[in-house]
Amino acid sequence: MKLAIRLKPNDNVVTVTNVLKRGELVSIFSEEGKKIDNVNATTDVPLPFHKIALVQIAKGEEVKKYGEIIGYASEPIDKGEWIHVHNIESVSLPEKEIK
Repeated sequence: MKLAIRLKPNDNVVTVTNVLKRGELVSIFSEEGKKIDNVNATTDVPLPFHKIALVQIAKGEEVKKYGEIIGYASEPIDKGEWIHVHNIESVSLPEKEIK
């Protein structure tokens, strides 16, 4: 079983604990350890402890982890998609203007 944790209730991303292959089912747990959802990975996630989207995220929308905005989507992100530098602009290290 593949697992992920949502660190705060308003987060729209979760942290996976394993490498994922596209199509794998991921069980989502809250910070209290309660199962809250399942998500299918829509892309491979090549490294553990990376993020996937818990919901659809529109281009320019806030990406939230730890209950804080960690960046903005630089393109539309599907539920279950790997979130990394290819599709998010960091609030601490902006690289480009989102239009």
